[in-house]
Amino acid sequence: MRKINFGEKTQKLILLGLAGLFVSFGLTANAAAQGKKYGLFVGINTYQSKPLKGCVNDAKNLQGTLAARYGFDTNNTTLLTDEQATRDGILGSIKSYQAKAQAGDVFVLTFSGHGTLFPDAKSEEIDEEASLELANYYPLDKYDSAICPIDFRSTTSGKPWNNLILDDELYTLFSGFTEKGAMVVFLSDSCHSGTLARAVGDNNFKSKLQARARFLPLSQFRNLDSIPQPAKSRAVKRSKKDVNGLLIVLSGSRDNEFSLDYPDSSGETNGLFTKTLLSTISQYAGENKKVNYLTVRDVVAPEVSRLSTLQENSQTPQIDARFFNGDLTAPLFEFPNKTTVSAPTTENQLRVVVKVADKQGNAVDNASVGIFNPGSSLGAGRVLSQSARALGRTNSKGLYDLSKSEATNIQSMLLPRGTYLIKVIRDGYKPYIGEVKVEENAPGFCVLVVNLEKQ
Repeated sequence: MRKINFGEKTQKLILLGLAGLFVSFGLTANAAAQGKKYGLFVGINTYQSKPLKGCVNDAKNLQGTLAARYGFDTNNTTLLTDEQATRDGILGSIKSYQAKAQAGDVFVLTFSGHGTLFPDAKSEEIDEEASLELANYYPLDKYDSAICPIDFRSTTSGKPWNNLILDDELYTLFSGFTEKGAMVVFLSDSCHSGTLARAVGDNNFKSKLQARARFLPLSQFRNLDSIPQPAKSRAVKRSKKDVNGLLIVLSGSRDNEFSLDYPDSSGETNGLFTKTLLSTISQYAGENKKVNYLTVRDVVAPEVSRLSTLQENSQTPQIDARFFNGDLTAPLFEFPNKTTVSAPTTENQLRVVVKVADKQGNAVDNASVGIFNPGSSLGAGRVLSQSARALGRTNSKGLYDLSKSEATNIQSMLLPRGTYLIKVIRDGYKPYIGEVKVEENAPGFCVLVVNLEKQ
């Protein structure tokens, strides 16, 4: 797999910022009475190449917050930082909690540090379908994503990927929890792929606060052509049944964005996503409220996006709920007692939602949005309904749901997968016309993001 949250590189993620896009069905595992909570918190600053500053703070602050706010007994949690956070140390800790976990328990793994990619064909589980090319670092091929322990360059694992930890390996370990009826929450505040490699490798990334991206391209320390084949490999296909609907992943950014190591105005450095999440948890506690997964979507993500834009960066936190049947309105880090799943879809059709924002990441309301067949002739004037596959206006959150289309020829809230033209106009902004691909990037949905430039 290319992405540590087990989604395809540009697919199957829930875009944070959408509202009300879930319908219910039955939970696949019956929850026991309130179970125990276990946590492993990993933070690595002292990498030999491209050291970071905020990852240890992330791990310590997350451990403290989950103990203070979410009922985690510190005797049931482990903190691994810097030299402690080896491959064996991380995997051994996960396995120790896997052995303890029972039905109704919750296991939380948080990782703050560098991420990278590894060729899928050189892994033991061949599971990727889409190819990816990264200029100067990765030729066109299929890749797993991986987290980088402190000893990731070491060869003690005997694996072709040295001491990296592939998402395939994590998935197998997580399955050991969920097959017993325990829930797994994985929070990853690291980078994974896309334009990240180019920006970090070329030293082009600059910001007012000197924020660092958490990504190490594998090609900087391994010759991709020299990586040996594993002794054994097999083709696999992941499904929700594999993990009993009890796995949810929170990640700091989309595949083609930076997860920032972010120093604030006081000089303390944290992951931008982690810092914003913890600030929101603290704020809500003061108001006697609890943060849930939709709060992450509707409150945390927009604030991360706003702050990252001030650093000349784009960062949009994600929820991967493809393997989760629980209630997204339930408090974070709680065993699910309700159920949600994606909206109805057909094999070749998707529900389309468009998010419109300005260059600073602020939602643009009342923008006219039209989706057209390829080859349509589109001028700079107003959007005309007679030629549109879908037509409408964004709401106060900058969202337009195709199911609310004003076009007279729209037959369904679903659009077939394929390439279309999109046109967005709004007073005070330059008209936007461009080509978009309708493909699944959230369960049952296609989420399209358009950024408008002010006139």
